[in-house]
Amino acid sequence: MDIAGLYDITYSENKYNASFEVYLTSYDEPFIFMNPTGTTNDHLTFAHEFGHFCNDYASYGSYAGTDVLEFFSQGMEYLSLCYTSPDQGMATAKMADSLCIYVEQAAYADFEMRIYDLPAQDISAQAIIDIYAQVMEDYGLVKGDPRYFVTIPHFYSYPMYVISYVVSNDAAMQIYQLELEKAGAGLAMMEENYDTQEAYFLAFLETAGLESPFVPGRMAQVSKTFSEILDR
Repeated sequence: MDIAGLYDITYSENKYNASFEVYLTSYDEPFIFMNPTGTTNDHLTFAHEFGHFCNDYASYGSYAGTDVLEFFSQGMEYLSLCYTSPDQGMATAKMADSLCIYVEQAAYADFEMRIYDLPAQDISAQAIIDIYAQVMEDYGLVKGDPRYFVTIPHFYSYPMYVISYVVSNDAAMQIYQLELEKAGAGLAMMEENYDTQEAYFLAFLETAGLESPFVPGRMAQVSKTFSEILDR
């Protein structure tokens, strides 16, 4: 990755203000683009994109399902927590971010579904703005400009994608829980599955030996992990 220059993670005020990983088909190699913010979140952002990088690198450009793709990115974020100093506060930052994912991305997914349910004759800019404002209120999120949704590219480039962050987050957390139980266990599971091209998330979880996020009691385990970190 370093020798081939397959990443750009330096700050520049002239760079696109975002971070992403992309598979360059002309080179048959993945690439990470990142414009750092100078905060601890840079660690998690790079780990997230590096998870995508590893999946693409091992599979020569992954065609796995979106839930599976986000398992690797979020799994790498969680895994990285086990290899950083507790003094850095990364675990707290990640758990706070993860909790936000469950609420915020679920709200975005709800917003999408409500938009697509609109009858054609009722579609208008104001109707969409009103729906977004209502969803933010329903989920107890901070109220801001009700036009904020226009800044979220996933709505336009990858419709119905955002719910994958919620669903895959549960499986990714299992990597963290495995690594805490036995050093190297979570890492080994990630490495064993990087080359997957599985389109269906539940089929992937079964093959990998992970639990479905929908099994009874699973959310209680997630809540316990949140509490152990955030209630310190």
